[in-house]
Amino acid sequence: MKKLVLIILTLILFTGIACSSTQSTTGLKKISLSDATEILDINALLPDRFAQVDPASEGMSNKDMGLGSDCSEVQLFVSNDPFQMVYGFMAIIDSSIEGAVFDRQLEDDNSMKDMIKEAILAGAEEQGVQAAIPDIFVSHPDIGDSSIYGKGSLEIMGFYFGFDILFFRNNKVYIFLYSLSMTSDEVDLMAISKEVGNRVSAYSQ
Repeated sequence: MKKLVLIILTLILFTGIACSSTQSTTGLKKISLSDATEILDINALLPDRFAQVDPASEGMSNKDMGLGSDCSEVQLFVSNDPFQMVYGFMAIIDSSIEGAVFDRQLEDDNSMKDMIKEAILAGAEEQGVQAAIPDIFVSHPDIGDSSIYGKGSLEIMGFYFGFDILFFRNNKVYIFLYSLSMTSDEVDLMAISKEVGNRVSAYSQ
C-alpha cells in the first residue's frame, strides 16, 4: 500500500501547484489557505466508518508532497473496512497565467484518463493482479465555474480497485479531491464536491 501511496502522490504533484493569497472585495470574510481546514472538513458528509487521519502518518502531508508553505494542508479521511481514502487540498491562484494553465487541466480529458489509468494499473500490480484496461469515464459536472471529474475502476478475479479525481475552480480558488478505493461500495466524490463548492462560495475572493 505504501508503494501505491507514493504513486498517488506523484499524480497529485503533477498539478504543480503554487498558492497565494487573495484580496477581499465584499463584506464576506476573505478566503485564505488556512480556511481549507474548514472547507475540506467532510466528516459529516461521509459514512461513520470513515475517520479523519493525520496525513503525515501516511506520508501524504503538505511537507511530504513538497507543496510548500503557501499551499493548504492535505485533509485525509480513511475507511479501513472496506478500504477507501478520500483526500484533497486547496489552492488560491492570483496569477492569470497560472490560472490559465490550471483551467486547461480542467478541460483536458485525456490527461485525466491517463492519470487514473496509471493509478489503477499500479494498484493492480501491487496486488499481484494481471493488468487489464480499466473502465474510465470523464465528465464536467456543474460545480463551481469550471470542473473535471474522472472516475475509473478495475474489477477482476474478485479484485476491485477504484481511483477518482475531481478538480474544480470557483473564481481564483481551486479544489483538488481524490478517492482511492478497494470496494465498489465507495463514497462518490460528486456530492462531496458540491458541498465543498458551496462552502467556498461563502467567502470573498
